[in-house]
Amino acid sequence: MVPPAALAAMEPQPSPSAASGPATTAATSKPAAEPEPDGSDGSDDEADDAALQLQRFVAPVLSPQVSATLAAGSTNVKVRFTVEADGRVSSAEAAAGVPRRLAKPSTEAILQWRFAPLPKTRTVDVEIAFRRD
Repeated sequence: MVPPAALAAMEPQPSPSAASGPATTAATSKPAAEPEPDGSDGSDDEADDAALQLQRFVAPVLSPQVSATLAAGSTNVKVRFTVEADGRVSSAEAAAGVPRRLAKPSTEAILQWRFAPLPKTRTVDVEIAFRRD
């Protein structure tokens, strides 16, 4: 398996890069919309709005066979994942319709990501773009 070049931009924090290969991945994420609690005026404690700080990034690794099947341009994979208060990613699930050959390496990589501790659990959506070089 050949690791792809990877860039992850966790807003507002940029993340590390991995080695280059036949395909490139880039990931950007934003916290998923969370409903306001009843009676809330929309103002949360600053701690609840803490920016995600990616501490360990693992790039999705595609086999040469899967890399060869990527269409020219880019293929995007949407993944929703949960970051626990201690910074661990406890679950990751690709959106419906994402081919398993891309969903599996994407979710496996995200499950290895680590973030700085948070005041509370947070659900995050990320879109990973696989580009054929």
